[in-house]
Amino acid sequence: MVYNGEQKTIEQMLQILSEELKRPPLLDYLPVILSVIAIIISGITIFYEIKLNNTNLQSIYFEQIFGEYLKTKIPKVMGKLDFDENGKLRREYREINKVFMAMMRECGYFKYAKNDFFHSLCTKTQELDEYLVELAGKTFLSRKEQDLIKIEVHSKVQDIVQLINRNYQHF
Repeated sequence: MVYNGEQKTIEQMLQILSEELKRPPLLDYLPVILSVIAIIISGITIFYEIKLNNTNLQSIYFEQIFGEYLKTKIPKVMGKLDFDENGKLRREYREINKVFMAMMRECGYFKYAKNDFFHSLCTKTQELDEYLVELAGKTFLSRKEQDLIKIEVHSKVQDIVQLINRNYQHF
């Protein structure tokens, strides 16, 4: 014989069991969760691959445009920076300006690809050009003064080289 209280308890248990069977277990959601995670990771990987490819491309441009200037042309013309016996800057200073102006013409790509860098490079190169032209019109008889001027010119060139290197490293 079944009492009313026991029958309700059995019915409640069957109802709870039925509801539990209708609800999918957590393991059924696992493939969906893993798929979403895989899609997110794939998206992140694609993003970084694109960024890496752009970086490599920019690095190639930096090397093609600036490599020869930094390794050979600039050191060669900077070695010619000197004063004559009258205390005037030797005419070879024009070669320094020509090399930097040629470099600026060749790096026009960065005017569009990295405008801030290009603008800074133009500014520093123009400052060097104007400084050399200004020096060429003056006479410096003191050897100490001539040495200080050479150091200043080398410092301005060093600033340009550092600007190029910093931007190359940021790619």
